[in-house]
This record gives sequence, structure tokens and C-alpha cells, in this order.
Amino acid sequence: MEPVRLTIEEIHGIEAAALAVFGGSLLRIRLYGSRADLSKAGGDIDLIFELRDKPVDKFLQAQKLRRELSSRLGEQKFDPL
Repeated sequence: MEPVRLTIEEIHGIEAAALAVFGGSLLRIRLYGSRADLSKAGGDIDLIFELRDKPVDKFLQAQKLRRELSSRLGEQKFDPL
């Protein structure tokens, strides 16, 4: 894993939230944007979730994911794809 601007607790929180929402369909989580660049500061948390199966209701699943992330990491700006 390459160094990123997230704490170990944030990484584990993101993983736990994704597993809670996507379960066995989760293949990989990718971080991109400013948090993936050690030379930058600030910024939201930009994430890509790769899934084995397409969600039945993408909007509903995105809302569940935002709630899970917020409950585990607190109020932060997330940009999940």
C-alpha cells in the first residue's frame, strides 16, 4: 500500500463501512484525489468502490455508504463512486 493522507483509523473505518454496505460484493477500494497525494493539503476523501455485482439501487446504496462512513469517521466530505 502506498502512503496516503489518511490515518490507520480512517482506513479501517472506510473498510468496515464498505463491508457493512457491500458485503461479499466488495472487491476493492481505491483512494484518489488530494488525499492520495502526500504533497497536497486538505481535501475531501475521494473513493472508488469496485464491486462484483451491480447494486439494485445505486442511490440507496450510496446513501447507506455515506451514513456508514459518517458514523465511523465523523463529519467529513466524501466523494464515493
